[in-house]
Amino acid sequence: MEVIIMGIMFYIGLFLSLIAFIKNRIGPNKKKIDDLESRIAQLEYENKEIKNKL
Repeated sequence: MEVIIMGIMFYIGLFLSLIAFIKNRIGPNKKKIDDLESRIAQLEYENKEIKNKL
């Protein structure tokens, strides 16, 4: 009985560590995506200003 409980706890720990690993891999990429989106918006705004001057 103890072996079954230890096995279940082991797999729960493995699952939680997998979730933590995935979150750590996705987190930095999300920041890069936000930076790129703000840069795109800034460039589109500058492009509109240049077209308005012409």
